[in-house]
Amino acid sequence: LHTFSHLGPPWRLALHGDRLAFGTRVGDSTVLYVARFAGAEERLMAVAGDVGDLTWSPNGRALAAVVPAAESGANSANRVLFVQLSEELRASGAPRFVPTGSVSGLYWLPDSRSVTMLEEPPNTGHTRVLRVWMDPAQKTVSLTPNEPGPFWEQITSPDGRYVAIPVEKFGSSALWRVDIDAAAKAWREKKGQSASRPSTQKAAQ
Repeated sequence: LHTFSHLGPPWRLALHGDRLAFGTRVGDSTVLYVARFAGAEERLMAVAGDVGDLTWSPNGRALAAVVPAAESGANSANRVLFVQLSEELRASGAPRFVPTGSVSGLYWLPDSRSVTMLEEPPNTGHTRVLRVWMDPAQKTVSLTPNEPGPFWEQITSPDGRYVAIPVEKFGSSALWRVDIDAAAKAWREKKGQSASRPSTQKAAQ
């Protein structure tokens, strides 16, 4: 499918149709490249440190990844990186960096406008599911602000309507389904001092 022009194997690799994106370590940084199969590789950008969860958007017009915080000792442990791409696989506009806690498990929603991920906020020992938008005008929201039980995974449904979380309970565990739109609305109302709670349904036990 593709012969890489670099001597070593790619550090991170993401595929979408005939498009590929990958990272190559250069010193203490990771350089991101994009290409079509068997085509020329285009240097996209360099990021200090490692790059994780490199993923194409469903429409193939953007990349998202998890990268380290800009400064050590900062309040955020990671940042979510968004890069929009033209049909020619060139960066369209400046990349967007969104500060977060320690995050993993990045999933694009079907509309290619936002991602969900599991976050462990600094100094809390708890986890929550975040929805992070590529549009800087949209604010990051927590989809599970009222879930006190620990959980270490989140999976977004193919239609982008729900997030499933396996929550640990005393002596058992349960799989909960969170309505993404209802949870986002409840989070906004909570920030406005409303007592609304996200819609959750128990799927299995």
